[in-house]
Amino acid sequence: MAGCEGVGRSVAVAHIGVALARLLADNYNERLKIDVQAEKQGAQLKEQLKESQRKMEQLAYYDMLTGLANRSYFRDQLRKAIAMSSRGYYHFALLYFDLDEFKRINDTLGHDAGDELLKEVARRLISRLREEDTIARLGGDEFAVI
Repeated sequence: MAGCEGVGRSVAVAHIGVALARLLADNYNERLKIDVQAEKQGAQLKEQLKESQRKMEQLAYYDMLTGLANRSYFRDQLRKAIAMSSRGYYHFALLYFDLDEFKRINDTLGHDAGDELLKEVARRLISRLREEDTIARLGGDEFAVI
C-alpha cells in the first residue's frame, strides 16, 4: 500500500501540473489576444491621429470654400520667396487682384451664387497656373499668386 500512495500522489501532482499548464496556456492565449487587439487599436489610433493632423493643417492653411491657400499660408510663402530672392536664388512675381462688383453679385444673386463664382475663379486659376505657383484666396473676393 505504501508504494501505491506514492503513485497516487504522482498522478495527483501530474493532474495538477497538467491543469496548471492548461491554465497558463489559456492565460497566455488570452494575453496574446489582448496584445493583438491593443496593437490593432494602436494602429487605428495612429491613423486617426494622422487624419486629424491633416485636417488641422487643412483648416490652418487652406480656404475651406475654394481649397486654395489662405492668407496665413500665403504670407509664409511670400516671406520665403522674398528671402530666397534677396539671397539671389531666384526672382518671383506677385499678382494681387479682387473681383470687381463682387458685393453686387452677393447682394442681387445671393451668397450661394457668390460662393460658386469664387470656386469657379479658383478652378480657373488652378487650371491655368503652374503646380509650383502659390495661389491663395486672401479673403472675401481677394486673390493673390506668387
